[in-house]
Amino acid sequence: MESIFADGIVEEWKFPDSKSARLAAKELGEKEEMVFVLCTGFICYIENYMYVFHSRAINFMYSIDLCLKTSLIKLMQFKQILN
Repeated sequence: MESIFADGIVEEWKFPDSKSARLAAKELGEKEEMVFVLCTGFICYIENYMYVFHSRAINFMYSIDLCLKTSLIKLMQFKQILN
């Protein structure tokens, strides 16, 4: 079964190294309330990528943490297979 989030956006940001991705995720997390005005975002980094999920509606962000973590782990495993 596949989950679809009709009102969500997933952004993938590529950085030259994992340190830069970690720093960007940390800085965005610290400014999260100014960037995501209506509701919070989900921010993480894997290797040299930063992933940001956000939505206009709080309903889509409620309890989405586990689903996103699972999806990002699958994405990371897929990228490792490709390399």
